[in-house]
Parts: sequence; structure tokens; C-alpha cells
Amino acid sequence: MQSHGIPRVAATTLDKSEQARNKERKQIIQYQALERDVVDRAKAKDYSDTTFQLTSQLLTQNPEYYTIWNYRRLILQHVFARELAADEKPSEQDSAAAEKANLPPAQHEVLLLIKEDLQFLIPLLKQYPKCYWIWNHRSWLLGTATKHLPAHSAVTLWQAELGLVSKMLGLDSRNFHGWGYRREVVLAIERLNSNGDGEKGSGTGNMVESEFAYTTKMIQSNLSNFSAWHYRSQLIPASSPPAKPTPTPAGNFWTRSSNSSPERCTRTPTTRASGFTTSTSWPHSTLRMRRRCLYWILVGGRSMRGIWSGRLGV
Repeated sequence: MQSHGIPRVAATTLDKSEQARNKERKQIIQYQALERDVVDRAKAKDYSDTTFQLTSQLLTQNPEYYTIWNYRRLILQHVFARELAADEKPSEQDSAAAEKANLPPAQHEVLLLIKEDLQFLIPLLKQYPKCYWIWNHRSWLLGTATKHLPAHSAVTLWQAELGLVSKMLGLDSRNFHGWGYRREVVLAIERLNSNGDGEKGSGTGNMVESEFAYTTKMIQSNLSNFSAWHYRSQLIPASSPPAKPTPTPAGNFWTRSSNSSPERCTRTPTTRASGFTTSTSWPHSTLRMRRRCLYWILVGGRSMRGIWSGRLGV
């Protein structure tokens, strides 16, 4: 059986050997002991490196354990505060590395810690791509980088994250966690690349053009990708032309969308998930499909119920 075209791992057979059952019992006992140890340390407010490594072990086995993710962040906050407040002189090697990164030594150390934790999450993300708490922790790390590091260092991390989420959506193009996270990443990059007025998408930071092109590519590869349609619907209001004409081509999105996407719809074979059919299936199908596509472009599928019930007149 598949989910969004991604094959599911087959369940293990119930007829396990005695040796396999004994191994499983041993793993359960070890997990329970590890969990008790970490929980006891959390109660004692132990923020040591040893405890941090134990949280890594526990979360690798159970990434849905959100309480431990919260504890891990407390440990990291403690470490970041300690590094930023440190008065001791760094080694020559650390000073050289910090100078190369154009950062004070303390901030460079925080950057290294954030990169290390981001790297820890990658195998987990590959194994559990729809685990909310992994995406949430990555978001927190990057938000912390934005708070404690200069813009040039923070934006580099966010841009690398955009590449990562593109790869994840390449593996599963309808992963709604990935699409929602992509929007968060893009907004952060836009803010950091703005002219400093604090407004999203201002100055050279606007990424609507490139993101609109990305949704076009993803929709063309899979017309029933409702997550991509919804993401596209969030881009179009931001690209609507202002009261006074500007030299930017943002306002052309409305024309491009209404002209190109319906044609794409009429060329697409039957797609069971989206309810689209070819023009020979029923009368006026081309017109109806164009209207459905336009609806998705403009509102991003906020009310699929309206389409099927005919309340939208399509």
C-alpha cells in the first residue's frame, strides 16, 4: 500500500521467533531505562553535555517525544547563554575560524552548535519526514540563529534550509509539513534580505517570483498536489499589483496564472484524486476544468466542498 505514491514499509509478521521476541524485550527494557534516566535529569534541571547526548539517543528512538524536545531546547539555551557570556580567551585556532566566518568567537561557537544540531536532525527527518516535532525543532534552531547571529550568518543557514526542504519535497511532493515549513523558510529569508525596514518581502528580499515558478514546476509534475496549490494561493495575494504601478512584474502573476494553468488542466489526463476528467468524458468538461483550475489558483482549495456540491457554479 502507498501513501501519496510513497511505498509504506511492510509490517513485520506476527510469527516471531523466540530469539526475536527476547531481543525485542531487551530493547524495550533498555528504552524504558533510558527514558527514566532522561526524565530524572530533566526534573533535576541537569543541563550537562552528557544529558544532551542522552536526549539524542532517546529522540533517535522516539522522535515524537515532544517533552524531550522541549528539554533539549532548554539545554541548548543554557549552552548558548554560557557561550555568549564567556570571558575566557579563545584558542588561536578558534579565533582564526571565527575571523574567517566574520563573527566574534562566542557567536561563532553558537553557530557551530546550531549547525551540529541541524545535522543531527537530518537522518531523523529522512526516516520520519512527517514528524512535526523534527520540523519544529529545526525551525527553533534557525530562529535562534536569527536572534543571536548577524543577518549574513543567519540568512546563510536559512538559504541552506530552503535547499533541504526542496530535497524533501522532491522525495514526497505532497508532504504538507514540508510545504508549510517551506513558506516559513521563505518568509525568514525575505525578512533577512529586506532593506532593514522590517517588512516582509521588501527591498531585494521578495522571493514571490522564484517560489511561484517552483509551484508551477511541482504542479506540472502532479496536478493533484493540493499542498502545492495551497502554497501557490498564498503567493498570489502577495503578488497582486499595488494601487500605483511599479516596474516589478509581480502583478503579472494574475494574468500568467489565469492564462497558463487552465490550459495545463485541459491537457492533463484523468486524475482521480482531483476529480479532473478529459474533455471527452462529459459535456462542457473543458470549461468546467478551467473554472476549477482558476478556483484553485485564486483561493488554493480552501473549500473543496464547494466545488463538489456545485455551490461555486462550476
